[in-house]
Amino acid sequence: EAIIGTGEKWSLSRLNWRAIMAGLVLIAAGVTVAISVGYNREQRERAGNLQRHSFEVLLQTQRLASAVDKAEIGSRGYLFTGDLQFLNIFNEGVNRVPRELAKLKELTRDNPAQQSNIEELSLVLTQRVFRLRQAIQLSVEGNQTSAIQLVRPGEGFSSMAGAQAMLDKINGVETGLLDQRS
Repeated sequence: EAIIGTGEKWSLSRLNWRAIMAGLVLIAAGVTVAISVGYNREQRERAGNLQRHSFEVLLQTQRLASAVDKAEIGSRGYLFTGDLQFLNIFNEGVNRVPRELAKLKELTRDNPAQQSNIEELSLVLTQRVFRLRQAIQLSVEGNQTSAIQLVRPGEGFSSMAGAQAMLDKINGVETGLLDQRS
């Protein structure tokens, strides 16, 4: 037996046992830290992915709004000038709307509230595009006064405001999710 310090007697095997226990505690602490660091890295990576996803949704709503604006500008430009270039702009916008809407729907497939908002937006946009097509058809047929009535403030304007309100609602939901994910 060895004598250490204050006169206490310690056996060599008891010292080895304490050293082994201290080593195990250090190893356990190291493993805990490593797991924690790995877990935090995974959490940060997941949060980053969710944030990127929210930004993609917000960007897609802007693309959709751009397509709708293009259709509106093209139709009004054509109705007021008769210039066929505006009709091409209208057609380009109208053709983009369903594609951009489908992309937005796909991006939000995991969010039932957003899916509901997009369905409502889809109905509003379908009605609006129909009215714009009607106005252009009336203009082509020579009924300019009736065509312009369809795009003047009133029902036509309220359907556009309804579409913008739905886009704002979708953006608001996604911005709220982005805030939670930050």
